[in-house]
Amino acid sequence: MTPIPIHFDRLFARTGFGWARTITLVKFMAAGLPSFGLAVPANYLLVSHAHLDKPLAYAIVMVIQVTINFFMCRHFVFGGKSTGQFSRQFGAFFSGIMAFRVADWLLYVLLVNRAGIYYLAAQVLNVAVFGIAKFVFSEWVFARREATKVKE
Repeated sequence: MTPIPIHFDRLFARTGFGWARTITLVKFMAAGLPSFGLAVPANYLLVSHAHLDKPLAYAIVMVIQVTINFFMCRHFVFGGKSTGQFSRQFGAFFSGIMAFRVADWLLYVLLVNRAGIYYLAAQVLNVAVFGIAKFVFSEWVFARREATKVKE
């Protein structure tokens, strides 16, 4: 393995993202790709073919995304073993991420209805805006699992 240049170490130290945490962030973003890959076409279908109002369609898509993301984070990013804390974890994750998603939805509505930004572009922009905050929150939710893990 090649050594990490010193300037990258300093950058990571200042941001609070060491290599291990950065890899976890990359896994977190990758874990969101399946739900994002489903969300854009679902949003398109709900708006263009089901003729739902854009904000309603996006709200439905967000609930689906959060549910898929919970399972991806639980198994792929932050762990994988069932500890009997499933309902507590799901409740904390769903309610917390949905709070971010409410802010996401409000920004989406402002961008689409007030600023006139194309609705799919607004959806992609919101991923970038809220990604890091959701990662930090998710770390906290799944770290709690480690602290309360059932002894095997």
